[in-house]
Amino acid sequence: MNRRIVLGAVIAAVISLTVAVWLVYAQFSNFQTQIAELQGQNSELQDQNNNLQNQVSELQNQNSALQDRLDEKYGASPVRITASKYTGWYPIVGLTISSQVNVTVQNNGTTELSGLTLTVRLLNNNTEVGQGYVQQINGLRAGETREFSGNVLYGISTVFVVESTVKLGDMILSRGWTARTGSG
Repeated sequence: MNRRIVLGAVIAAVISLTVAVWLVYAQFSNFQTQIAELQGQNSELQDQNNNLQNQVSELQNQNSALQDRLDEKYGASPVRITASKYTGWYPIVGLTISSQVNVTVQNNGTTELSGLTLTVRLLNNNTEVGQGYVQQINGLRAGETREFSGNVLYGISTVFVVESTVKLGDMILSRGWTARTGSG
């Protein structure tokens, strides 16, 4: 009888050990699959980031060419976007994120300017993604540099470039881009 109890205990232990090993192996295989998927997603995001950096460079080159044409036609524009910064991310509802975009505008002219419009858009391959903002600029004194801030909304996995434009009527005076970096 004792042998049967010992034999039963050994068989139960072997079966339990086999089941445990099988469960650990299955979990390990699942982790390996998840790691492979995450590495693939990481590669895709790195490719998208590289594409965005290339887009920013291309847009900056286009901006320089457009600015040169504007300068030839109207003389040098006294207004310049001197800095543009995308900061933070805050969940709003579901997968919607809000971030602040700060744009620094400088009036290098000799007179005060009013009636300017600052437009901030989120672009991916020249297609608008998310919701930017529009802000009127009045009373930008000669030589003054002022920072303007607003919130933009986008989906959590959206990849974009922030485009900032200052216009006087329909005439573009300055344009700048900031690549989105970090998580969010």
